Amino acid sequence: MQILKVENLSKYYGENENKVTALDNISFSVEEGEFVSIIGASGSGKSTLLHIIGGIDKASKGNVIVNQKNISNLSNNELAKYRRKTTNLIFQFYNLIPILNVEENITLPILLNNQKVNNKKLEELINNLGLKGKEKKLPNQLSGGEQQRVSIGRALMSESKILLADEPTGNLDSKNSNEIINLLKEYNKKNKQTIILVTHNIDIAKQTDRIITIKDGKIVEDEVQ
Repeated sequence: MQILKVENLSKYYGENENKVTALDNISFSVEEGEFVSIIGASGSGKSTLLHIIGGIDKASKGNVIVNQKNISNLSNNELAKYRRKTTNLIFQFYNLIPILNVEENITLPILLNNQKVNNKKLEELINNLGLKGKEKKLPNQLSGGEQQRVSIGRALMSESKILLADEPTGNLDSKNSNEIINLLKEYNKKNKQTIILVTHNIDIAKQTDRIITIKDGKIVEDEVQ
């Protein structure tokens, strides 16, 4: 079943002679449960595309349809609800709350949605993330790889339909990078969660089901692995 459809999407910055085209009439779709990587050089438009799908940025033209709902014309309040309920974004720089410990950072989205924390799932996540015994540690007491695992745990805890990952291994060494990708692959297969990952690393991209290559704001290749 199709979970995401991007139609003729364009994004411009500036006007007239200062106009810059970040995305140029992009169209593609993603099936539920797919693990898709979007690859391209710095400045190719891949992160802009991810942020529009995630409801953080708005397109200049075109539509983004998620679960048969067009998010392109949603109000700011509706977009905030969409971000909480439907998508979750893993950032390159973790974006953890420095005064909250591991457990609190992971459960924060659940509490913000006034939902009850599933303690069994929380314990399972902490074990699978290799964070057992570090539940009460603050972010500055963790390594980079551990902080990224916390940010992934926060995304997985909320059970969003689509998990968006923006260069999640960009600040990690090869060992930690492989562990993070293997973790995402495991949850993708186990829970059928749709994952869209942005990266400039072809070795990371090759571990996903499908690679969409963007160059100068356009899709130049779309290859199923």
